[in-house]
Amino acid sequence: MAVTRDDPGSRHDLVLRGGTIVSPGHREIADVGVRDGRIAQLGGAMTGQDELDASGLLVMPGGVDAHSILPGICVGGIETVSVA
Repeated sequence: MAVTRDDPGSRHDLVLRGGTIVSPGHREIADVGVRDGRIAQLGGAMTGQDELDASGLLVMPGGVDAHSILPGICVGGIETVSVA
């Protein structure tokens, strides 16, 4: 991923806690800090004005486009696709 790790203890608008970050060729369980509508930090110490527990959920940066066609993602041998 092209996001660099920010200074420890950074303050963000939103922090997603403990989600599985998925991108092409990469998977990692970590916290994600969002500031000014952009991903500002992956992992490390951070706090947020708002915090959401993303444990057990997939965090897919860039997966917001409603017209994206994503292949099913295999989790524990089960292919899953969620449509919101």
